[in-house]
Amino acid sequence: MWKLSDIVIYGSSGICEITDIREQDFCGEKKIYYILKPLFDSKTVIHVPSFNEKLMSKIKPVLRKSEALDLIKKIPEIEPLWVENDKERMEEYKEILESGKRESIISIIKALDLRSTELREKGKKMRSSDEYFFHDAKKLFENECAYIFSLEKEEVHNFIVCQLDRV
Repeated sequence: MWKLSDIVIYGSSGICEITDIREQDFCGEKKIYYILKPLFDSKTVIHVPSFNEKLMSKIKPVLRKSEALDLIKKIPEIEPLWVENDKERMEEYKEILESGKRESIISIIKALDLRSTELREKGKKMRSSDEYFFHDAKKLFENECAYIFSLEKEEVHNFIVCQLDRV
């Protein structure tokens, strides 16, 4: 299915290159593993066992430019996803980040951006868990956009704003 040098999205690790596909010994049996290297994290290497359907399902293709532009244009229509209960919110957000569902990732970004603004106006700060999910959701979406449109990560926000101004 996937081949060497493919660029993919892997769960909450984001955009990765398949740097190797190798046989490794697993409990006395030879099994195939995909070796992934996140493009924006030089220290991490991910070993994905081909025989584990759940982990393999986290590997997704990178959006095409046209798909990414369509998604960016839909941002104003995407509803923020806020869950009042802290524990339920953390579980929901974690599941979304792992799933790689981009519209849902944008709904997290929008919800937490609104929450941050509301709290800042009251002189308060977001919970550290919310800051974590906000940072990770933005990183996933912005890194994929940076790769797709050949941008520096710092240029992505302005690029998205410019695309939205054209809508």
